[in-house]
Amino acid sequence: MNERIKELAEQATAAVTKPDGHYIVQAWQSKFAELIVAECMSMCDERRAVYFGHRMASDDFIDKNMYAEGETACDAIRYKIKQHFGVEE
Repeated sequence: MNERIKELAEQATAAVTKPDGHYIVQAWQSKFAELIVAECMSMCDERRAVYFGHRMASDDFIDKNMYAEGETACDAIRYKIKQHFGVEE
């Protein structure tokens, strides 16, 4: 299993575990899914920031347009993830 998935599973466990050490499986599943979706949206934000940085640093009109399209694509993917999973921010 991917190391990041393991970390998210541990975060989900920590978030829903009661003081007596027990947790409800449905609460864990919900929290784990929430963390995965948030991670995907965060990746879109990170990639968008890279495109933005390249666009701001470029003097070439074609490159600026290409990077702007990359930013727009990241925004669109993030929006689709948010809508698909019903995320409320």
